[in-house]
Amino acid sequence: MLFMKKNVIYEKISLFIISLIFFLTIDPAFALPIDTLMGYETNYDQFIETEIAGKIVYFYQRMIDDAIVEKDFKVYHFDKKTGEFITKKSHWRDGLPEHLPKLKISKDKAQSMVKGTVKFSELYIISPESDVFPVKPTPNNPCWVVRSIDNNIENVTIIDAIEGKILSYGISPPYTAFSLSGPMVFYPCGGAWDAWYKNARNWFNTMGYNAETVTAPTREKIESHIKSHSTALFYEAAHGDSLFFTGGCINGKEGELTTLFDIEDWINGCQKIPFAFLSSCDAMCDTSYNSLSYKLKKGSNNNTSIVGYCGMGESKCSICWSYSVDWQNSLFNYMNKSYKVKEAFDNAQADYPACAGINNCIRFSGDENFSIVPIIKRDVLCRDTCDASPGCNLIEPEKSWCDGNIKKTCNSNCQYSEKDCKDYGSTYYCSYGICKKSSTGGGCGRWCYLLGLSGDSEFFLIAIVATVLIIVLIFSFFGFFVKNK
Repeated sequence: MLFMKKNVIYEKISLFIISLIFFLTIDPAFALPIDTLMGYETNYDQFIETEIAGKIVYFYQRMIDDAIVEKDFKVYHFDKKTGEFITKKSHWRDGLPEHLPKLKISKDKAQSMVKGTVKFSELYIISPESDVFPVKPTPNNPCWVVRSIDNNIENVTIIDAIEGKILSYGISPPYTAFSLSGPMVFYPCGGAWDAWYKNARNWFNTMGYNAETVTAPTREKIESHIKSHSTALFYEAAHGDSLFFTGGCINGKEGELTTLFDIEDWINGCQKIPFAFLSSCDAMCDTSYNSLSYKLKKGSNNNTSIVGYCGMGESKCSICWSYSVDWQNSLFNYMNKSYKVKEAFDNAQADYPACAGINNCIRFSGDENFSIVPIIKRDVLCRDTCDASPGCNLIEPEKSWCDGNIKKTCNSNCQYSEKDCKDYGSTYYCSYGICKKSSTGGGCGRWCYLLGLSGDSEFFLIAIVATVLIIVLIFSFFGFFVKNK
């Protein structure tokens, strides 16, 4: 009887230890209660939860029945590990009805009123502060916003859903420092994304840079800034994608393209662009070798960061587009406070989660430890005495790269720490004396060396599972021994 009691005790101890190890090792957040919105909002189940920059973020886009209330939202931030409330951000208009009046214009009817091919339509309560639906006076009635394409031009038509009138035409997202805006329409060329590129100019100047702002610049003007040794910040708001943007206008009618091949040619022999914001709709959907972002960075992820849009012209990003100027303003505000660009990006995503999460409408590429305040100078980021790209690989370990204006040589030898591979970049780790690249973006240092793992985060799970199994076997054997003693 005594042995049976001891065996039960050992089994309970082993179960407790296994559970403790599981909750503390798989994800530290699981070991602590994450606070919910139940104490803050009665409709907590209508919030969308996502994880951004070590925070649990809850986002609610205000709706009145089926209508999106533009720019009205609530965002809560909680600490991921402790569950503690961090902050709340919201915008909420007063005086709006609880329910919509009966609509006299259906969605199908509204779509039949526009020319071309309809992409999608949504019902909106338009904000007096709207950047993308500049209707004056602001309509009190709900409006159908119909996105369509006619003669390869994207149109946004605003239709009063009660009276059936076409009120105005909204601003579509660009298809796809020096701050430029390409033409919004062609034949003839006209319009500009004023709120976007002027906001960038104002922030660039606030940060201490002397920014030039141009609407529909010539190719020569764009080329001069790409080649400039002093232009450190670049912003474009123009139709385009990851391969090109339509920055200029030929003879007042036809759009003039700037392609990745132009950037590659112009930047050859010059230093990479330290920071760029690409506001074309799909500019950051591809960041591989054949992309504008890659050419602007010259393939480097050191001392250069690119931010930009992906899918901004799609229905999934329509709410994000309404917040895009606010999002950009938030990004630059953090950057001006000397945040690293990636930190500023993460905080802007947390402030406006409609652009993050599964929508992933605004993206980042480049150096996560790079900041542009205090002022950085493009001409000293990497002198002519060294290669502008990292160039570190196992085939050519003798190649050099630049850290600031200091020339460094790649070292192919390491012992056990990922720090021994820092010249290769933050994604390299040490494995049996050789620096290797991690597919998931991080190394695991001494433990990888001792366990012979590759440094990828998923291999930690193998180590954890193995540890748990060993503990189970030990306690099972011990319990069996006590039982049969």
